[in-house]
Formats: sequence, structure tokens, C-alpha cells
Amino acid sequence: MLPDCDRAPGVRDENDTGSFESAQCSAAAMPNILFAVKGPIVGGGIGHGRKTSRGSRVSARAAYCRFVRETGVRMRRVSFDELDALSGDWDARVAQDAGVDAFCSRSAWQIAFARAFEPDRVLWLDHRDEAMVVLAERANGVLECLENMWGFGTPLIGPGAAELVSPWLLERPRPAVLRGLPATRELLAPLVESLAPSYEFSVLPPTTRFVAPLAEGVEGWLAGRRPSFRRNLRAALRRVDAAGIEFRWSEVNSEETMKTLYATILDVEARSWKGLRGEGAGTGPMEEFYRRLWPLLVQRGRLGVLLAERNGVAVGYLHGGRVGDHFRGLQFSFDQAHADVGLGNALQFRALGHLAQAGVRSYDLGGFSDYKGRWGDEGLQTMGLVLRPRNAAGTLD
Repeated sequence: MLPDCDRAPGVRDENDTGSFESAQCSAAAMPNILFAVKGPIVGGGIGHGRKTSRGSRVSARAAYCRFVRETGVRMRRVSFDELDALSGDWDARVAQDAGVDAFCSRSAWQIAFARAFEPDRVLWLDHRDEAMVVLAERANGVLECLENMWGFGTPLIGPGAAELVSPWLLERPRPAVLRGLPATRELLAPLVESLAPSYEFSVLPPTTRFVAPLAEGVEGWLAGRRPSFRRNLRAALRRVDAAGIEFRWSEVNSEETMKTLYATILDVEARSWKGLRGEGAGTGPMEEFYRRLWPLLVQRGRLGVLLAERNGVAVGYLHGGRVGDHFRGLQFSFDQAHADVGLGNALQFRALGHLAQAGVRSYDLGGFSDYKGRWGDEGLQTMGLVLRPRNAAGTLD
């Protein structure tokens, strides 16, 4: 189950109901990649406490006006329907940007989340050549990513994205929280250089995905796990087999199949330990998130679902989305009546086996947790920035 930001309702141990998400960020320090740009980005931000001249801000705004005149590029307010119509272009740009989260930066994840959790925000868009900027604005004026809970996806896509958004932020200064950013000079240096006279920057803790590597098959992945992990997994698989539980993978290619499977996983979810408490992926905005996300994945041929069945009745499930040779786990859960056999472990392992045979080379488990650290290795790491405008005196608003 995807978590709240402060305490994820995720996996408590290896046999618990499953979540691929966590609000916890890796404690590893992000490289100080912008040391030469107006001083280092550290906890205190760039140029912390430094005043800037009114002239520098005026010249920045003049540069913006010149930019708009010369290029005609300008951020514009858009609707969800307009974003849906641009989803193909959006996803194509993400596919070309190797530094961003390949699944969560795409339109399906971002739009489904925004519709389910934050449907009333103002949406802003600009795109040119390989670059695209998609932002949401809260009622208090703060700009942020469409998906603002876990920060996996980036709002700045492709080379030149910083050059698109920076002039607009100079024209209309306001706070912004930009997460899911690749830690590269190519993206961040233009952003910082253009905005430093008018904004204070602070760095958020990095977000690290944990990934099960499958390039050498499931046996190669298993060889990289600790002996105690392998021993416990084998024991769980024996218990599951003795309980008569079987597994069935479905590639979801039709709306009818999708609806049937979605009803099945909601039924299983209601019997999970969270479902029995009225929580989890079967209720509230989280249920709406998946209900909106699934059709978008099916349209693109990306949804896969694994069912665990006993005597023809579903007792567990796992689902996720595939992009190329990369699979992003979304959710797994199981009937609480089978919690003692280790069904959560078995679901993960059976999914890994199927995906490895299907040519998947990396299985993204989501953000950090102790559980995911046992199943995967550190993968893509992204960073976040908080931008705070300075007032007319050059100090922070």
C-alpha cells in the first residue's frame, strides 16, 4: 500500500501486507554538484543570508521578457484533459531523459495521482523541443509536482527544462518544491544561475529507489541476497506450497479483464490486515488513485497482475507497471488468514521469476524501507529543491 508521508502503511516485516512506497528517504548524502554555482548547495541553501540588488532582479525580469519575445515560449494554465491529450509527447520526453524516474515521471502516474489526491490545484505546462515542465499550484501559491506525496517523478523533463521554467519563476515569484530531480549540473546549474539573485535554495534529503537486479535472472538476484534471507524465503515457499496456494500471472490487455481483476484485488484487500481495519488501498484517495492508474497503464500495455489462489479463490495479489525492461512494483497484499505462511514473500519471489523470464532486467520496489533493502539494492537516486523568493530588500519573504 502506498504510505502517508509521516508513517507509511507499508510492510512491517517480510511476511506483511506489501507496499512498494515509502516516504523515508535514504540517509546517504547527495553529492555537492553545484559547488561552483554561487557557492555550494548545503543545508543552509545557496547564498544563505546574502542580499541581492534590485538591479539584478530587474535585469533578470528583462531577460525573461526578451526570452518570451524571441521564443514565444510561456507557461500556460491547462486542464487535466489537456494533459491527457499530451500524454504521448510527455512520455516520449521521459523516455529520452535517462536521469529521471522512468515510470513515476510519466503521465499515467502523475495524472492519476493528481486527480485522486489533489484535483483542485491549478495546473501549469510548457514544452519545447525535448523539454517539458508540468507543475501544480496550491491555493497558497506554492508550486509543486503533480505527485506531491513521495516525490518520485520530476516536474522538469528533458534538456532545457530549467530554461523553460526559470524565466516564468522570475516573472511571478512564488515558493516551489521541486522533487524527483536528477542530480546533474546540466539540469541544476541553469536553474540556480538564473534564479539565485531572486530565490533562496534549500536541498531536501535524496530519494533512493531500491531495485532487484534481474539481468542475470532470478538465480543471479538470489545469489546476491544474504544466506539468512535465502533460507527464510525457501521456508516460506515450502509453506505456501503445502497450503495448496498457486500463482497466476495476467497481462491485462482489455477493459473487461481489467475490471474483473480490479474487483478481485479489492476483495483480497478487504481481507488483508489493513482492509480489516478499514484502511489501505481499497479505500479513499488511494483506491481512486489505482482505479485511475490502471486504465492508463492498460491503454499502453504496461499493467501486470499476479494472483495467488487457493481452491480457485484469490488470497493474494501483486501488481505493477512495465516500461521497456524495467518493472515498477505498485502494490501487493494478501488475505490475513494466510499471514502465517509467508505469502508476501512468495508473491514477490514468483513475480521476480516471471519478470526475469519475460526479459525484465530491473524490478523497482520503490522508496527505502528495511524490507526493500533485503530484497533489492540501491538504484536511482534523485534530489529535491525548495525555492523561496526574496523580497524587494533581497531577504527572504
